[in-house]
Amino acid sequence: QIRLPELAPGAEDGSRLGRSLPEPDQRLRVVYGTALPPGEIWVDPEAFRGQPIGGTYEWFSDRIVLAEPAPGYLAHELVHRYDRFAFGDLPRWLDEGIAYSLSRGGLDALEHPAARQPDFEAIAEVREAFSGRSSGRPAAPTLEEVFDNPYANGHLNVRVATVIVDRLLRDQARAPTVARALAIVVRGARDLTPAGARAVL
Repeated sequence: QIRLPELAPGAEDGSRLGRSLPEPDQRLRVVYGTALPPGEIWVDPEAFRGQPIGGTYEWFSDRIVLAEPAPGYLAHELVHRYDRFAFGDLPRWLDEGIAYSLSRGGLDALEHPAARQPDFEAIAEVREAFSGRSSGRPAAPTLEEVFDNPYANGHLNVRVATVIVDRLLRDQARAPTVARALAIVVRGARDLTPAGARAVL
């Protein structure tokens, strides 16, 4: 169900989002091997004013809130919702890493593990930060900081989490399905320590 606040631009946003919802939902349903219960999607341009985010998944209300009806935001937040119902309460860094890895790779990459390409943009940004050459940008975080708060540091922490999950998923490129690859990654990464993450990077 898609709901628009009274002050939102109107029915056109809802109908546009409604048209874009089935494809990512159907793809993710296959990946996760589960169908989600009915939920709500709110589109509210005022929701994140002054914040560098375009959407969020609210765990306790089981609601997706988007600043605009953008398919990329929708796919990302849908991954969070599928993570919740498929795996329960995940560490925040892992949940964010999965959402970025799956949604940024494009829906076509969900057909088979080997179809996924590395997230070259995230890899380049993380390498630059850890090399010390990222002048004018936030300093490279420690892995402890990434695990403690993946949303800090101007999204650089999220990029680090994305690169870790991206690498773990690519290590499962020979898995028979993305669902199987994802289950293996979650099982191993749920209790991953910062020291273990360093070995992955």
